[in-house]
Amino acid sequence: MSRREYFEVLKETSKVVTPFVFQYLEREDFQEPTKSFVEVLPKRRAKNPRLRDLLLRLSYEVCEGKDWERVIPPYAAAIELYNDSTYIINWFLDGKGELQTKDDEKCAVNAGFLLRELAQRIIQEQDAIKETTLEIICGLSDVNSRIYRAQNIDLFGLTVDNFDQVRDEREFLEIYYKKGRLICGDFLAWIADVGAILTNGREEYGRILRDFATDVGTGLQLTNDAGDFVPPNKRVKTVDKSYKDQVTDIANGRLTLPIWYCLKHGTDKQKGVLLNLVGRRDATIEEQERAVYAVRDSGAFNFIISEANRTEKRSRETLHQLPKSRARDLLSTMASVIRTNKFFVTLRDEYGVRGDYSVSEA
Repeated sequence: MSRREYFEVLKETSKVVTPFVFQYLEREDFQEPTKSFVEVLPKRRAKNPRLRDLLLRLSYEVCEGKDWERVIPPYAAAIELYNDSTYIINWFLDGKGELQTKDDEKCAVNAGFLLRELAQRIIQEQDAIKETTLEIICGLSDVNSRIYRAQNIDLFGLTVDNFDQVRDEREFLEIYYKKGRLICGDFLAWIADVGAILTNGREEYGRILRDFATDVGTGLQLTNDAGDFVPPNKRVKTVDKSYKDQVTDIANGRLTLPIWYCLKHGTDKQKGVLLNLVGRRDATIEEQERAVYAVRDSGAFNFIISEANRTEKRSRETLHQLPKSRARDLLSTMASVIRTNKFFVTLRDEYGVRGDYSVSEA
């Protein structure tokens, strides 16, 4: 399966789903100033195709679902709006720069709650049997709980202040991957599960898809953590980076994998460059770049690439338990594309990070 075909299908899918997102938003009588916060992320994210749309569609098609254009878009729209709800509440939890005042913070939290409830109502309105709807909504509730349990780990567990408590690599990685599964892997697993549920397909297919999606979510967490160290003056000015600020993880004292690795294995100078940014939201471009080089020279990026390779290999091995099909091959390419995304490529091209960036054959 070629990357070109993968991206064509990705764009095709989001092109069908996006009008549904705005159709559901436009029917709601949201009031200002909260309305602007409800709409800001759906509008930004509509500019680019969305992986979650495609994961839902392909999971449905792997389970031999028909007429995806008729069945999938409302559910994909609900998932996108729920995803936006988690991002905008994260703005508040992480103190993102877009929230300039206390009223902005209140609006962001309110918008997150409204988007979450809208997502559930969309699912409830669909013409599915009661048992199917209930199963999907229960899954949404479980995912929501898992995401905010992960936020607790992020806010109060894996922090720079707690580094000495998780200095051991095995212990750190156990907690780190637990957080990654809760905040991203389990979310994607639920999306894959929705695709299988909508076909009333084989339970075994659903299990395989959930395992695959969990690993894809882990890969996304790795790339996002690496992406936090790509400064905004580089060529990856994307919609994602615009609302996920740069080097905010270290500014917030978070202990992500690149930060932990540098603090564990870096020189005193490299550690000092990072620790100098803790608690600071005013880092200059030069200070950001010094942080990138400190993390790079500690070997952290190469370690992350190694972890991403391992995760991708496991996800593809899981996927190949399914019968061969075009949808399965597209999912396999999805796993490869995550490992070779814009953040890793920029770190390689701009900062000389070594690693295996090749795309395996589907």
